[in-house]
Amino acid sequence: MIKRGVPFREIAVIGQKELDEVKQLSGKGDLPLVVVGSLFQTGFQESGLNNLLDTAGYPASATPRPIETRKTEPAAPIAPQMGGQRQSNY
Repeated sequence: MIKRGVPFREIAVIGQKELDEVKQLSGKGDLPLVVVGSLFQTGFQESGLNNLLDTAGYPASATPRPIETRKTEPAAPIAPQMGGQRQSNY
């Protein structure tokens, strides 16, 4: 994601609360979990991640931002599920 200049935040799953949030987003507790809009991928497959980013309209490459300018944010509360679609603040 850094190579493509995609803004992101990383959240450590260190307790049951965070694991419950993962399960609410994806329907299972598999990690890592990448959420792009309403789409998600569990596990790590670079091709799958690139497909998610392509679908979301991110450029194939970009000049990465320096590490100092990246922000780390606390986990945001997850919006309740509506109409069978998963809602996310990620």
